[in-house]
Order: sequence, then C-alpha cells, then structure tokens
Amino acid sequence: MKKFMQIVTGLVFSFTACAEETIPEEFHGVWAKGIERCDVKKYDYEGSHRIYIDATSIGYYESGGKVKKIERTGESTLNITLRMSGEGGEWELKEFLSLSPDKKILTQGSESHRVQRVRCASN
Repeated sequence: MKKFMQIVTGLVFSFTACAEETIPEEFHGVWAKGIERCDVKKYDYEGSHRIYIDATSIGYYESGGKVKKIERTGESTLNITLRMSGEGGEWELKEFLSLSPDKKILTQGSESHRVQRVRCASN
C-alpha cells in the first residue's frame, strides 16, 4: 500500500506540474487594437497594432515568439512564456492573455502594461 501511495502521489504531482504545451484554440486568430485595423495589410504601419496567435506561437509586427510554457490561471486566462526573436535579437517574454466571456475581446500584455484587442472578423 505504501508503494502504491508513492506512485499515486508522484503521478498527481507530475500532472499538476505540467503546463499546457499549446495555446488553447479559443485564443487563436488575428487580434487588433480596433476593428478598423483588422483589414490593413500586415506590413503596413497599422500592422503594428495586430497580433497573430496560433497553437504554438504569437506573432507581432516585427517579432514573434514560440511557446515555452503556458499556465492556465483561469477559465479564459493564461500566462505564457515565449522564446522571442526579431530585429536581430532573441529574448524571453512573459505574456498575460485573457478573453472576455463572449471571446471577442482579448486583454494582452504584462503585469505593468495591458492592451485590449478585438478579434478580427476573419477568425
């Protein structure tokens, strides 16, 4: 019985310590700082106001990040650690993502700076 409990305890701790490896589907898509910015081409200046989210990465205007770690902190809230690259550099970024109940508004950013974005209609 003692050995069984050690195995069960080990499995429980292993399961709870595991972070999700992919960004949940409800976060996927193109998100802009305003609905009017959804139709602008990616490389135009206005493209700096959009982000692109898929299962394993987040793309910004001149940089992008691959998921390193995801922690679900609520039903529609994530803390994500990304391995970023762009403009000749590499760094680690911690992002906060939270969806509104209707899944049409994304709050994104860090502890000190958060931005609300709308889901673009093509998603």
